[in-house]
Amino acid sequence: MNKSILSVLIANAIYAPYALADIYSTDSQSAEQDYFSALIDGTGGHVGAFFEKEDKKVYNEDGSLNGTNEYIENSLITGFLYQKDLPFSLNYSFKQIQNTWRNAEGTFTQKDDGFQLSTNLAYRHGFGNGLSTGLGWKTEIERSTRYQSNLKGDLDKDQHQFYTFLGYWNNDWRGGFYSELSYGLQDDTNELDSGDWGRKDTTYYKVMLKPYKNFGNFFVGVELYYEDKDTESKRSGQHLENFKEFYVEPEIAYQSTSVDACS
Repeated sequence: MNKSILSVLIANAIYAPYALADIYSTDSQSAEQDYFSALIDGTGGHVGAFFEKEDKKVYNEDGSLNGTNEYIENSLITGFLYQKDLPFSLNYSFKQIQNTWRNAEGTFTQKDDGFQLSTNLAYRHGFGNGLSTGLGWKTEIERSTRYQSNLKGDLDKDQHQFYTFLGYWNNDWRGGFYSELSYGLQDDTNELDSGDWGRKDTTYYKVMLKPYKNFGNFFVGVELYYEDKDTESKRSGQHLENFKEFYVEPEIAYQSTSVDACS
């Protein structure tokens, strides 16, 4: 498989909260307005957009071309929000997605065209001395149309993932770790598939541990990951699949300027 990726990212700081704070601070007699003034004044983040295109070529065992896949993400808005006096943060994005398959001759075989809304709401608590923990809730909602030859049907996905994490960083040792445990639910509907796989529910849990350390200008880490996923048909109630995955992924990076993390 050959793959090439083109990605462009644009991000800007948000200054509007300071203007909004002035609106709420006009009446010093109102405790409620003073509260919202302080709340909005401490809000910050960034907003931007990006475009990503991924091209894949799939080959048969004999080396001949089997087909091609073109995947495009056009982020209409992607952002991050936080409030300095509250231990919460929010990542969000709204994307246009196209996924197109063609055979070796270049003839169109299938295309998905739709939108994706995703959020990640996180609560973080620091214990001091580089140790922190938290909880999070991720959502991913997709609404697409699938085209196959002269057929057309809806393709929907609703996913919720709940997770907790624990992280540690030691400035003296210049190393630490990040770990995460998550549980997820996913509901998929493919209007063009009338069989058991056309409407399915998936439940899964994931465990991830990543220790890492800086050696001068080199960053060295290793990610250990395990996932267990079960899929059932919403039409027949039949158990369709149990998927398990485990991998160990090392990482080595070089940075021109050594940077120490802080708690």
